[in-house]
Amino acid sequence: STLLQLDDLDDRDLDALHEAAEVALACEARGQLDADATREIVARLYRKASRLWGRGDATTGSRKPDASTTWAREQLVRALVDEGDKEAAVGVLLGAAELPVDAATAQELRTHAARLLAQQGDAARAIDLYDRVLAERKDDLPLVQEAAKLCEQQGRVLELVVLRRRELELSRDPARRLELRLVLSNLAGQLERQGGRVESLRANLADQPGHPASIEALVEVLSDKGRYTVLADVLSEQAQTVQD
Repeated sequence: STLLQLDDLDDRDLDALHEAAEVALACEARGQLDADATREIVARLYRKASRLWGRGDATTGSRKPDASTTWAREQLVRALVDEGDKEAAVGVLLGAAELPVDAATAQELRTHAARLLAQQGDAARAIDLYDRVLAERKDDLPLVQEAAKLCEQQGRVLELVVLRRRELELSRDPARRLELRLVLSNLAGQLERQGGRVESLRANLADQPGHPASIEALVEVLSDKGRYTVLADVLSEQAQTVQD
């Protein structure tokens, strides 16, 4: 189209391409353009705008990179999810989280990605993303509960212990606090039956050095048992492994 041809003339002007994307979406809504063609135009805008934003380049037109990137990302993710390509949508969300967005926006983008991963059955990656977000949003009780539910469904007992403990710290409901203490008691028993909490946690760290949930749980277990020398040794090993 003429708008796309105009876009080719200036790699720092988003006006024509943004308008082309808006026109494409309107045409698709009226049945005048297929979804693949529309998605490609929107994706082209997202790539160009995010590249300019990421590099901090000024634009020559009226459209600004941050606003165009955000708009195009929202449209693109919606289209990909509607088409059933959640993996591609996750890629867009995680890439967007690395752009110069504020911390809250990056957390929301990663949380959205975690939910899509959970929906498509990739629980391991979803849990890792929840863990990353919760490292920054320690007081987000609904998100703690959301992540805990997924860990419970997947039988991830170590992570579940950490999350339920955090939920206990955050919850103000007396009945829920009582329930959580019973849940934690049962989980501790599960870990002991699985071969011991410390051994399980150290095995986790051998597989994934620096794993935050395992380190947090290990600190709790060894501190409770007064095994501070062992704890110091483990933390020193982890610091050296991660550094290497």
